[in-house]
Amino acid sequence: MKKKNIILILVAIAITAGLFFFLRSKSGATSEEDIRSYPEPEFSLQLSGDNKEYVLVNYKKSSESSGVIGVTKDYLVSDSSDTNDVNNIQNYASYNLYLYDLNSKDFKKSKIDLLSIVKQYKLKGQLSEITTVVMEGKDYLFFKVDYTPYLFDLKQKKITAAPETILDRNALKKDSSVDFAFIVDLDNILFKKYGVLENEKYHSFILGVNSEEKKPELSQLNIKKEYPEIVKTLENEGNVYTRYDSVDSEQWFNTLIHWFAPKGQDVMDLYVTDKTTGEKTQIKSFADYQTWKASQPTE
Repeated sequence: MKKKNIILILVAIAITAGLFFFLRSKSGATSEEDIRSYPEPEFSLQLSGDNKEYVLVNYKKSSESSGVIGVTKDYLVSDSSDTNDVNNIQNYASYNLYLYDLNSKDFKKSKIDLLSIVKQYKLKGQLSEITTVVMEGKDYLFFKVDYTPYLFDLKQKKITAAPETILDRNALKKDSSVDFAFIVDLDNILFKKYGVLENEKYHSFILGVNSEEKKPELSQLNIKKEYPEIVKTLENEGNVYTRYDSVDSEQWFNTLIHWFAPKGQDVMDLYVTDKTTGEKTQIKSFADYQTWKASQPTE
């Protein structure tokens, strides 16, 4: 009887130990399964424009465009990460930046282990608003941890507190044409007629296409004749960025209304309407708009 009890105890211990190690292994597997990888997108780069102001990004897969953070004066910046919670920096297994030197012949690539640097500064919490900015001539990555803004110097590899107003759109704009674009409905026209998406990101402008729509038909426009490489990028669902401060908002607007005009026509047919009289006035440039606006009663 005593021997039988000892055997039962040993069996119970074996079962308990087996269950413990099984659950432990399952727990470890689940944890690993929870971590998702967000690899750096595969793409090729090309510069265009008289002053190499346009950065053309052609993706191997159009769905990978989200991995490009932005373009500064000197770099295109992309990233990769492994995490089970993209919103919390302490839950990252890795977070890397990739810098492509726009001033080098072959767009020299360098890698920065940003997670290790963040840990050195003992930053923990919710990660948000990651973007590229330029301040006082230096290229930075801007991000927030628990709503506290930080700047990461891309050359010095140092993190500093960021001015609260750095992302203030009005503070960053030297000469805004946003109200002009809104009144003449340019963004909507480009999207509805050509499937082209136009965006602005802290002194860098971006062109892309809606991948869910049919390919844009741009063959009969000025842009096809003057910048066929840009058209090719858009048709392949790539993105076109302007380098930081290489094109101001007024120049960009004037460029767009020329690019997307029919071949041989100087600018698109755009009109603004007087709210009081209903009279329509054709706008052929940003300067035309300023003249028209000055003639309107102040609200």
